[in-house]
Order: sequence, then structure tokens, then C-alpha cells
Amino acid sequence: MSKNLIIIVDEQTIDIAHDDCDIAYIGPNLTTQYKYVLNIEYNLNKWYLIKKFFKKFDIIDKYDYFWFVDFNYKI
Repeated sequence: MSKNLIIIVDEQTIDIAHDDCDIAYIGPNLTTQYKYVLNIEYNLNKWYLIKKFFKKFDIIDKYDYFWFVDFNYKI
């Protein structure tokens, strides 16, 4: 069974219920409802902090698939 990580950007609440998924949150809101939380304002200038965060917890090696959800993205 593959292990999935959903990465949420700048959104405090999300309705994702899936047994095979863990959720990481990157954003300005202090919260404890997700498995991993990086409490910074998300932007490309802070990408090095985000990579450091994922490396620190060995997150990259734990998961087979990553789903990146950015609610501020505009087409």
C-alpha cells in the first residue's frame, strides 16, 4: 500500500479524510490539527526553509507520493 502526503498551503481547514494520507500544512496559522506544521507565510523566497523542514523530519523518505495543494494559486 502506497503512503501519500498531502501538502496544504495557507489554508487552515480542509476536509480531506483518507486513511492512506497524512497532511502537512505550510502557512501563517498556528494549528495542531495536521501531522506536520510549518508555521511560516508561504512564498518562493522561503522555499529553502520548507525544504529544510521536510529534511529535518525525514518526511521525504516516508512517503511514496506527494500532493501539493495551494489554495491561493490563481490560473
